[in-house]
Amino acid sequence: MQSRMDTQQIRLDSLEDLLDVMAVGNRLCRALDARRAALDATTSSRVHGGDSAIRPPPPLLRTFP
Repeated sequence: MQSRMDTQQIRLDSLEDLLDVMAVGNRLCRALDARRAALDATTSSRVHGGDSAIRPPPPLLRTFP
């Protein structure tokens, strides 16, 4: 009987450890997503000259008179 309780306690401890790892992983994922979004916004702002000055890209082929 005691060995069964010990086995169940070990399983419970393992599940608690897994939940701790998952919680930390979720926080890290959210932090990375926020950081990526900030970098994307900064890059987009630099490429397009700011949010209010978004322009279409110049034509690739120019026509000569």
